[in-house]
Amino acid sequence: VDANQAKLLMDDSFSRSLNGGTDRVVLEPERPVPCWQEGQVTICVATGVVCRNAQQTAGGG
Repeated sequence: VDANQAKLLMDDSFSRSLNGGTDRVVLEPERPVPCWQEGQVTICVATGVVCRNAQQTAGGG
């Protein structure tokens, strides 16, 4: 993947809750899939990277 031809479809951070005063998860290039614990559950979020200059596309069923 050519990083110069990619675009990230997320802000640089996001809130973990709709309630005010909660922690924000910061997206860092060194840690592309941030994870955290919510009780006994581990939650991970993968960002959406999109090519800005596609040379060829393909689709599948």
